[in-house]
Amino acid sequence: MACQCGCRLPTCSLLAPFPPLRPRLLDPEQLEMARTLLANPKLSTRQVAAPLGVHRATLYRSLGRGD
Repeated sequence: MACQCGCRLPTCSLLAPFPPLRPRLLDPEQLEMARTLLANPKLSTRQVAAPLGVHRATLYRSLGRGD
C-alpha cells in the first residue's frame, strides 16, 4: 500500500493513525482556582502550583500565560 507521499514504505508515518493526546493535568475547576489564587499578589506562582501537584511552568502553560 503506497502512502500519500509516494515513499511506498509500510512504516510511513502518514499511514499511522494519530497518537492519542496527553490528558490534561489540570481540570477546569483547578484552573479557575489557580486564576483566583494568582490574583492575590501575596502568593507566588510556585505557591499556587505546589498544592495542585504541578510545576509552575505547567501552570503557566495551562493558563496560556508566558509570564
